[in-house]
Amino acid sequence: MRLTLAFLALFAAYQLPEGVGQPVLLLAFFPLAYIAGRMLSFTAARAYGLEWSRDAAVVTPAFFALAVLLKLGAVAAGLHLAIYQTDTPRTAGVATALSAGLLMTFLPSIAEDILTRGFWFRASGIRWTPWVFVAASSAIYVANHIYRLHLGYGEWLMLATFGVAYALAVMRFQSLWPAVGLELRQRRRRHDPSDHDDVVFRQPHPVDLRAPRHGGGCPCAAWSAPPVAG
Repeated sequence: MRLTLAFLALFAAYQLPEGVGQPVLLLAFFPLAYIAGRMLSFTAARAYGLEWSRDAAVVTPAFFALAVLLKLGAVAAGLHLAIYQTDTPRTAGVATALSAGLLMTFLPSIAEDILTRGFWFRASGIRWTPWVFVAASSAIYVANHIYRLHLGYGEWLMLATFGVAYALAVMRFQSLWPAVGLELRQRRRRHDPSDHDDVVFRQPHPVDLRAPRHGGGCPCAAWSAPPVAG
């Protein structure tokens, strides 16, 4: 019963800011997470696999750097192929533009990691086998994007792909920090349910992923290129 109440409270605290269009309300998530962790007989950090250690200090920035490099490559290719357009002058540089969104994604990234991975990895008390955790966590991650599920199967598959990568990082290192490092540069802005652009980069001709293109084409082509953000 306590586990269910704790999850429902965290879920409501995470979804409410986007539902009412007030991102600042997400700040309420963190004291609730602290209380829920203590209520479930853990320290706040241990409840979600967020204990800081020497390994975490090495792996987290390493995964963050990897995600940045992958995103830079995707963005550079997208700009070169005219898949993306940028609202910032080219002279500012792609790296400078990407770094602008770091602060506004840090807290949402940790909150989402706690809700969809950390809570189930540690606080739930479930003894997961690695692949069951990866599958369950990925499904929870997809379902948590309640304001994007209407976009259809292509969106679900893209989210599931990210969810698998994050869950594998958690299981491999037995810590939530590597997933946090990865997601910092992959997540999209969450405050606008209709916004599927990065902080800076835009797709000039959005493609509807909910149905095949005319002529029987597969919608997979719309998302086969690496997305700018996750």
